[in-house]
Amino acid sequence: MDTVNDPISHPSGGPLEAPAPSPGPDGLRLVLVLYFMAVGYALLSVCLFRILCFTWSSTAFFMLYVCFGMPLGALWARRRPEGSLFLPLAMIFFLVLLFPVLGWISTRGPFPVVKGIMGTMSIRDLWFQLIYQTLATSPFFIAWGAAEYAGYTAAIQSGKISRSFYLIFAWGLASALVLGVLSVPRAGWLATLVLAGAMGWAAWVLYRGREKSLVAVLGILVLTAGFFLVRPLEDSYIRRIYPQAAPLGVGNVLDGNFYLQASDPYSPKTARVIKALWTPYNHLSFVGFEGKTAPVFGCSNGVMLWTVFPDGYNSHFFEKAIFDLIPPKADICILGAGGGPQVQLALARDPRSVVAVDIIPEVLDLMKGELAWANGGVYRSPLVRTVGADGRKYIETSGKKFDFILLPYTEYWAAMLRSLFEPSHSLHTLEAFQAMKAALKPDGFLVILKGLDQNGKLYESYARTLVEAGFHVTGMDQPRQEGNEAFALLASPGPRTFRFSPDAVFHFAANGWFRSDFSPDEPPGGRVIRDDSPWTWGIQGLFLPPGPLKISLLAVGFAGLLGVFACLFFGMRARRPGESRLGMLFFLLAGMAVGANAIYLENGVIFWLVRHLTNPLSAFFLGATGFLLLWGLSSLALHRKGLVVLVLLLGLAGVAAFLLSHPGGLFLGMGMMALGTGLLFPLLVLRFPARLIHFFVADALGGLAGGILGIWMPVLSGYGGYYSLLPWIWALTVALSVAALALGRRDERRAVAAS
Repeated sequence: MDTVNDPISHPSGGPLEAPAPSPGPDGLRLVLVLYFMAVGYALLSVCLFRILCFTWSSTAFFMLYVCFGMPLGALWARRRPEGSLFLPLAMIFFLVLLFPVLGWISTRGPFPVVKGIMGTMSIRDLWFQLIYQTLATSPFFIAWGAAEYAGYTAAIQSGKISRSFYLIFAWGLASALVLGVLSVPRAGWLATLVLAGAMGWAAWVLYRGREKSLVAVLGILVLTAGFFLVRPLEDSYIRRIYPQAAPLGVGNVLDGNFYLQASDPYSPKTARVIKALWTPYNHLSFVGFEGKTAPVFGCSNGVMLWTVFPDGYNSHFFEKAIFDLIPPKADICILGAGGGPQVQLALARDPRSVVAVDIIPEVLDLMKGELAWANGGVYRSPLVRTVGADGRKYIETSGKKFDFILLPYTEYWAAMLRSLFEPSHSLHTLEAFQAMKAALKPDGFLVILKGLDQNGKLYESYARTLVEAGFHVTGMDQPRQEGNEAFALLASPGPRTFRFSPDAVFHFAANGWFRSDFSPDEPPGGRVIRDDSPWTWGIQGLFLPPGPLKISLLAVGFAGLLGVFACLFFGMRARRPGESRLGMLFFLLAGMAVGANAIYLENGVIFWLVRHLTNPLSAFFLGATGFLLLWGLSSLALHRKGLVVLVLLLGLAGVAAFLLSHPGGLFLGMGMMALGTGLLFPLLVLRFPARLIHFFVADALGGLAGGILGIWMPVLSGYGGYYSLLPWIWALTVALSVAALALGRRDERRAVAAS
């Protein structure tokens, strides 16, 4: 075959010749070995991701872990015999045994979670935690990088399956995401580790050719026994990895809890976990105390979110004062109802109906079922309807009208820990408030309660956004020490005077509450939070000072640039005879662009789903899985040169569809763009197999760049700015890849002519 005229075949000779194949399985057997190995490592990654949810801002850090460890693993694997899968397969079993320890280490560090809860984190804490968790998780990612690189090498050296090497790993990761979502909630985290080991064992048996041997059968028996033996240990293990054991009665959260101080019989020493479970999206635990009237705390991923009492909610005074404003026979909607503390208050007002909406449906199911006693059975009341969905999505689609809508501490404790870098489908935006205004009856009103603010920044911004949405707003705020504040915002469609009881007025005056009235003629001084601006504590300077935060971002960018220059420098030094500097330069830049485009495009799919799914918590799993399936599917085009052009044209058509204003066109366009660029990684690697290590590292650096852009573009310019950049990244990726292929062909022609 003429390799010069075939852009996807292996060079049969010359300066770009790939290493000679090593003995080992081939064909379908090698496909299964690589697939099971990929699923095993990816499933371990899913397990690590679930554990990292017990730390703050885990998804932002996760990108840095991957981009730091996996290139190191590839560099390490390159020093071993080409095509050898022995060590990567053996490492799976070692990692399965190591993971419980690795999970415990990863949830520790120099940054106490309680500091995050209280809003006293610092830039130094951020950096120390970032460095600590990067080092703590690096053993796994180094092993995964080594396995992926070795798997790529083995597949490329195989003449039968070389063009499917990327498809195998992309679909292996997609399969692991699906398996993890199904396995962790049903079997548990520890049992899912055993499943990852089973994937590794299947790959090992196929690799060694011992499918029917006694060793294979013995391994199956050991793994089966392990799967059932570790399940009873799940709760005990999870309790030990909770940072500072906060919900378990020995940490700072319970020791200084308001309800425990107010109720002497309820001591942290008597705390016990009455229920714990994994859901597809988080880990829930319910903590109770001795006594029939003791409170129950609901915790998500180790962070306490709400408190209920079996005999009635012992609320803060200003909550009761606000509920006293609700007339009898009102239709009430509570967005973020949790365990039902505000539902308890609502039922005391003799309502016509109460709709309790929470984004975690398992909480509602449990509090209606086996834990109904914990909130006095309020969710079983015929007046109450529970809805497991995003609050804003429910308001926009239900068509119901309400006398009272409440947002009780929504995006409060959990968001404070994790939303600094993570966009979300926010309830506190201009379009969300406009939807709530449309869902109110003429005499109805909306209330936002917050227990933590700094220097009135959220208070001012929320009030300004409510006024912009057409509300008349009354604000009540209570400055506290160290700049922390609690506040309530009461908003009505028309002018209204909120008349509190004499006891409430006296309480507010005695406890330092200040009242302010805002109208369109006299708006507050905060900034309007628009629909495409995500929930961003950080950029408003709430918990991290803006100056040091910008310096830190510049430092991350500078470190990324150093990585780019190092990749270019060592890539240039590794050029072989016949390879031009320009050809290598465009090859490395194409690798970085492919990585950046992949992560940026994947995030775009996830963000779209966040805004359109009834429950946006599932957006990551659905978006990532669907993206990987399409991304890998394009590798099938490598079997026909004409299909390569067709797939790229589909991607171009996707750009056109993407530019349409219709939301469906945006989603369809991103899918076609994924299909149109997923083949670029295997296309370039198969064209230049000797450069695999350089492309692997360049792709990881590009992934880091795409991840940082994906995190910060919605923060800096909203979702509109994010999506406006996406077609340009896609076009640049295609252009650089085509240029790299053309320059490589030119170098080969020159090499052939010179010989």
